Amino acid sequence: MNNIEKIEYLKGKGNISYEEANKLLEANDGDVIKVLCEMEKQGLLSEEKNKKKQNNSNKQSNNKQKNNSNNKKQEESKQEKTFGDSLKELFNKGNENRLVIKRDNDLIANISINYTILFIILAPHLSIVTVILILLLGYKIRFKKDKKYRSSEKVNDFVEKAKKNVKKSVESIVEEEIEEDTEDDDENEVTIED
Repeated sequence: MNNIEKIEYLKGKGNISYEEANKLLEANDGDVIKVLCEMEKQGLLSEEKNKKKQNNSNKQSNNKQKNNSNNKKQEESKQEKTFGDSLKELFNKGNENRLVIKRDNDLIANISINYTILFIILAPHLSIVTVILILLLGYKIRFKKDKKYRSSEKVNDFVEKAKKNVKKSVESIVEEEIEEDTEDDDENEVTIED
């Protein structure tokens, strides 16, 4: 193998110029194996570069996978937040959209769509009968958007009011029962006198 063939061979093995290949050959007395060893030490071989590139690309792909998994976790947490926010917004929209029942410009009922839907779900047969009666009796049903109800009807406030009402009702029923029991005790009492 002459010097030109050796230079071409070394150039094919690494990304070096003719001049660099020639200098390496002269420094190593024309021994191609010594030149290849030197090129390997200096990282000039194409295979070394490919391995380094492959290692770098593997590291980059691993980093991308980690980033993607982190991004997915962040997106899932955003979706959870977004789902809660969307439920809250849906509830608010249901409160601001109202079912208004009128007869001759007299307001009969102004009910939140949320409660209307709840009524339809819990008592579908009764709701059908109610709608038929309303229409037969000449009442007009309209849907109206009224933003003043948006912030006034909050779920927590509604639950608190319901809780207080139930508590008051139970207390009044218990008090009435106690009063009736004491009255009944006097009537059922038999006194025997000598």
